[in-house]
Amino acid sequence: MERYVAADRTDWEALRALARAELALGRKEDADRDFQACLAGRPDDPRVWRDYLSMLYDLGNQDAWTALLAKVPPSAESESEIWRFRGLLKENTGDWAGAAQDYRMALNRNPYVMASHYRLAMVEERLGHRDVAVEHRKKADHLREARGELRAAFSELITAEEARENQKASNPPDLPTSMRRLASVCETLGWARLAEAWNKLADSS
Repeated sequence: MERYVAADRTDWEALRALARAELALGRKEDADRDFQACLAGRPDDPRVWRDYLSMLYDLGNQDAWTALLAKVPPSAESESEIWRFRGLLKENTGDWAGAAQDYRMALNRNPYVMASHYRLAMVEERLGHRDVAVEHRKKADHLREARGELRAAFSELITAEEARENQKASNPPDLPTSMRRLASVCETLGWARLAEAWNKLADSS
């Protein structure tokens, strides 16, 4: 990635990917520099704002995170995480109604984010809206369970593929069935294209 970006520093998508990789390696200063370059080169890209804000939040840099969140332009507000971060900030100041509104905005943009359902459930509970809180807590639990099932479904698929190739396992899982199970989990998590792809593979196999 470093060589790729060195050849074209205006490839903002590559630079964003490099910043994420640098962060994963613990190279925080490099990641910070490259995220800032991405924002300067592509200030309307919501994914850059999301990734940079996520980095600052995860690092516990509250002041920098708050300052950056205040600078997000309207053109980047399509990203669900922007609204979740706004909700978190309002929670920190005790603005429960404002936080609930932001979490709803986040879920309007992506209804499959477990963290947004969970935070909204907590805020609605504080506001005395217990029925609404229960609804979102159930959705959060459902998504959490699906994430747990994802690993099991993928492991089952690998086992079924290996069994078909080696023809040695006794009572191996059926490959098309395993594909459809994985497709179902993907659909629950909001990964519609992956779900469609796995179902097509199941049909063709």
